[in-house]
Amino acid sequence: MQLPRALQPWSASLELLAPELRWPMGSLVQRLASVIGPLAVAHSAWDGEPDGFDGLERRGPYERLLVTEWLLADELPMEFIRRAAMNEHAFLRLARPEPAGDRLSVALFDAGPEQLGAPRLVQLALLILLARRAEAAHARFGWGIVQRPHDPLVNGLDEVAVNRLFGARTADPVSPEHVAAWRDLCRAWPRLEECWWIGGTSLAPMVPGRTSRVTVDDVLEPGARKVQAQISIPGRLPATVPLELPSDGDCTRLVRDPFGRAMVLVKPEATTLRPLSNLVFSADGRKLFARLGSRGVVSYPIPNSPRQPAGNPKVYETYGNAVAVARVERTLVAAVSEPNGIDIRVFGHAPLTPTVASYLDRSGRFRMDDHLTTLWPRRDLTLQAHLLDANGALYALENHEGRRQLLLVASKVLGITRWRDALLVADEPDDWTGVRLSRVDTKLLPLEFLAEAAQRVLFGRLEGQEDPTRGPLAVNTLGREWSMRTASGQWTLIAPEGTEVCAVGEVQGHEDIGLTVVESDRKAVTVLGRNWEHGLARASAPIEHVTVEPALGLMAYATRDELVVSRLDTRVVLLRLPLA
Repeated sequence: MQLPRALQPWSASLELLAPELRWPMGSLVQRLASVIGPLAVAHSAWDGEPDGFDGLERRGPYERLLVTEWLLADELPMEFIRRAAMNEHAFLRLARPEPAGDRLSVALFDAGPEQLGAPRLVQLALLILLARRAEAAHARFGWGIVQRPHDPLVNGLDEVAVNRLFGARTADPVSPEHVAAWRDLCRAWPRLEECWWIGGTSLAPMVPGRTSRVTVDDVLEPGARKVQAQISIPGRLPATVPLELPSDGDCTRLVRDPFGRAMVLVKPEATTLRPLSNLVFSADGRKLFARLGSRGVVSYPIPNSPRQPAGNPKVYETYGNAVAVARVERTLVAAVSEPNGIDIRVFGHAPLTPTVASYLDRSGRFRMDDHLTTLWPRRDLTLQAHLLDANGALYALENHEGRRQLLLVASKVLGITRWRDALLVADEPDDWTGVRLSRVDTKLLPLEFLAEAAQRVLFGRLEGQEDPTRGPLAVNTLGREWSMRTASGQWTLIAPEGTEVCAVGEVQGHEDIGLTVVESDRKAVTVLGRNWEHGLARASAPIEHVTVEPALGLMAYATRDELVVSRLDTRVVLLRLPLA
């Protein structure tokens, strides 16, 4: 993945990380660099042999005067004299290189309990920044752990250094003895240009006043996903820098598997909880749901990282045929089919009220089958939601004037996804031929009409999109023909015969989108684009169930032998669960 121009100065270090983690970490590095600035390039008076020229200066012998200045003497002699009197002439400066590695920049990191969690990411960003900063100034760079003053400095930055930084965590807080030991070492190092002390609030009072410090602390605000870095540099006013954190998943991967190379920890024992329906992700991507027939619903925990052991699947007895599920604040909400409508049942310590509610189907048109769908709950944490029935009709579970009932919202839905705080629905109106794209909150609000008949609509990743009607999305217009739409244009793809189209595919390195399909042999999942294709998974047995969620960046499939969950961008397997 090509990094943007703004992150190119740190590309060598950022490219150590997994591709999907380079941009989140680069954003932290760039924000810190804008405050810390470069390390000044020193030009000492060391009287060595000249080695060419390395710049310009205002004083010098006239045999080194720039040629353009002599041209000024010929054309405008009075200006030449004025510039000489005002010391404005430019002279070539002789390069007298200092001995290699003459200057030293040091960074000392607090690995104690104050720096666990998000501050560790800021420490990695500072390590990347300070290493490159010293390199640009032709200085040596070394770093160490405050709690380990007797360990030698680590030189430079590579994968071993990153693992050593994250592996140095300790329960011991910083003590005055640690700081005093490092201060003695600093006095003994010749040509020490700077020493950075990076840690929590307890480290700052122990550090000498005229030294460079970064104090990293969590921001204690409800709902805030940020940390605060207080930067103090001698000769400059202190600065406080708020830093927005990457997503929860990216934060976890940066700490546990920054290089994207960890192998998944396969559960040693097989589970008998085999999915008997299609697979459904929770909205936060932490659970995978499936039906167990009349037993209820099974929930498979999804690890954040391949290094994190998988939890045990959990069965929820729904006492009926569960037709839709959702996870709301760590609580399972299931819609259970009843003869006259739907029962909503809440499992666990829920913020939802009440925990059981029945909704009547007064129209008699609501139909369900063995397919498990997503329940789309409201943001107000009440038992009001939307769900699709077996005929593709969208219903709202409403509590109107004390009566709970199913209300028809759209009779023929072709595609649905979450966009911001509402649903985005593509449907075919009863009185018009074509596709209507609408926002659904408490009611249906049309956004755009597409003047073409369609059989199905798939939405790509809409995060950050101001206008969701511009895509990415794919419209199945006729048979195997799909109209692909993005903000940059529209084109047609033909799905190969025998394949099953399951999602819109986006692949790093390709500007256009493709179709994510299950191959005709049912053993491979591939993204097919214009004149390119990208393999996502290869199974050892035919795939029985598959689901792909571009918004979450996750894919899951089940064969007769195993259940697998992986990331779409890196194909890293998060869960591989043997099925008995």
